[in-house]
Amino acid sequence: MSLAAFGVRKHVVANLVMFALIGAGLIFGMTLRREFFPYIESRIVMITAPYPGAAPDEVESALAKKIEDKVADLTDVEEITSTVSEGMVSVMAIFYEGVPIDRAVADVKREIDSLQDLPDGVDTITVDKLMPNMPAIIVALYGEIDERTMKNFITQVRDDLLLLPEITDISLGGDRGDELRVEVRPERMLEHGLSLPVISDQIRAAMIELPGGSVRTSTSTISVRSMGVVERAEEVRRIVVKASGDGGVVRVGDVAEVSAGFIDAELMTRYEGEPTMTLTVFQVGKQDVIKIAAYVKAYIAGATGKRSSTNRASGSNLQCLKGK
Repeated sequence: MSLAAFGVRKHVVANLVMFALIGAGLIFGMTLRREFFPYIESRIVMITAPYPGAAPDEVESALAKKIEDKVADLTDVEEITSTVSEGMVSVMAIFYEGVPIDRAVADVKREIDSLQDLPDGVDTITVDKLMPNMPAIIVALYGEIDERTMKNFITQVRDDLLLLPEITDISLGGDRGDELRVEVRPERMLEHGLSLPVISDQIRAAMIELPGGSVRTSTSTISVRSMGVVERAEEVRRIVVKASGDGGVVRVGDVAEVSAGFIDAELMTRYEGEPTMTLTVFQVGKQDVIKIAAYVKAYIAGATGKRSSTNRASGSNLQCLKGK
């Protein structure tokens, strides 16, 4: 019996099969995750350990090597890479294919928790998996406006986007890093009997964050830290660099000019011939790239509609450059 003949003679069965196929297609079509790149399971575990105030050599000998030795004891680790900088070490452990990443993270945490004789300055060691991410959409702000105004606005857009569902990772591009400049006036420095090394040491000591141990309670252990001065020009001006026995103090603002600016870098990013800053929104893990792009486009449409008069007045434009 041919398929056509079966469908004519057994029309009830044929209709049931047809409805079952349509129903299954609708269900799977609505729940299917949409993406442009195949999902790759992470095999990387990142260990980050801050060691405030320590030089790279000290960080390597007192912290990095101990972490590496502990991670190397795991049999499923394929490769270990460490990056040491001033006051920080990052260790990347790559596991063999097929090793469940959650189990790998748990194994690494167990080894890190068993570390002994850590330096006093080490407070918290973070262990987490490094998830692959792909760019989903790019947002650009461009126009002939002040660099500080542009950065403040694009930073606010980034913070707003991070509040939206499905959006967890955004990279800011085209901007220069912030910098506080302290320009000491020689005549004022000599008048108060100070020197450049003394002023520099006092500023560094006031801005550093130091661990203060821990406090045990009946339910948990609370870490205590001494917070440094907030990195703002007005706060740096108030730092005391010299004190006298009669209660008099000399502050940074008395001997130097403190200003907020940007680091000196040869950076030029333009779109349609005008200065621009960009936000790259990434798809992380199993997030839906179509939803991410839709949320961002909806936000930009609303933002440009509400702020159209402001944008025209300031000469800036905000738009999506690339949508997936």
